[in-house]
Amino acid sequence: MNTSKEINSWYAKSRRTLPWRENKSPYSVWLSEIILQQTRVAQGLNYYIKFLEKFPTVNDLANAPQEDVLKTWEGLGYYSRARNLQKAAKLVVEELNGEFPKTAQELKRLPGIGDYTSAAIASICYEEPIPAVDGNVIRVISRIFDVEDNPYDAKGKRLFFELGQELLNGHLPSDHNQAMMEFGALICTPSPKCDECMITDNCLARQNNTIEKRPFKKPKVKVLKRDLHYVVHQKNESIAIQLRTGNDIWKGLYELPLHEERPSYGSSQLIAGPVKHKLSHRDLDVYLWKSSNHQDLKPSVKWVKIADLEQHGFPIVLKRLIRDYVLPLTLQ
Repeated sequence: MNTSKEINSWYAKSRRTLPWRENKSPYSVWLSEIILQQTRVAQGLNYYIKFLEKFPTVNDLANAPQEDVLKTWEGLGYYSRARNLQKAAKLVVEELNGEFPKTAQELKRLPGIGDYTSAAIASICYEEPIPAVDGNVIRVISRIFDVEDNPYDAKGKRLFFELGQELLNGHLPSDHNQAMMEFGALICTPSPKCDECMITDNCLARQNNTIEKRPFKKPKVKVLKRDLHYVVHQKNESIAIQLRTGNDIWKGLYELPLHEERPSYGSSQLIAGPVKHKLSHRDLDVYLWKSSNHQDLKPSVKWVKIADLEQHGFPIVLKRLIRDYVLPLTLQ
């Protein structure tokens, strides 16, 4: 199909130089794919480099303390990705002798790896002829073929996979899948650069004037509002922190002692807030308080030297509050 040939030719000339394209080991490709889920390349690149420096092999990642993994992930959000990253590394090391599976079907058995990531690894590292259909590729396919179907239900997934396979046939899987992703990231963007596009003659959505309607728009998810009141408790040169557990947000990270409602005791003093912080399905108002009353602290609280705070992983909004308000306050 001329469309595929044009996109592949464009990619050969215009692709960005990225480290995971130079090092096609399954570990490096897998790491890049997990980091770049819901993360822009400009931001994810620094995390990729930092992760490889900290955990250069899958064995290093598998055997690292989870606290170190979450600390290295600090600021990327979606911390379940980091936890699944290490779970998958442990499985590869402990059950697969350190070798990644070589097919998409087998890769999907690893924690945190779904249809797209498994296809990306299998095609890029092992040349399996399977389309890797991520958000960028969905946008490209929906416009080329003017598809109005929902790509996220069972019927739509099958259709987009079949159309992706049609575009892939006859091309080198590793280059073709990366070409499709790159084309969606740089040319066929949410606000498309049709004046730079080389396949406009074969784009049905452009011909039918439906570009702005493609791809299918997901219904908006209801956003929950939540107040978080953090309290600074200081003893000499130490402050109290605690580990977040359960299935709530930021599991495995540290935080200051938390109240879901405004602290009721009279010795509390508001330092900052509300500080607005958005997550995928939550709008948070974060407040920072200081108190000299330590009687209500939970037994699980850990007293940490101020100088050692940077060694612990915190949610990014709390890390900034500690930097801007807690450290100046406690170091006075």
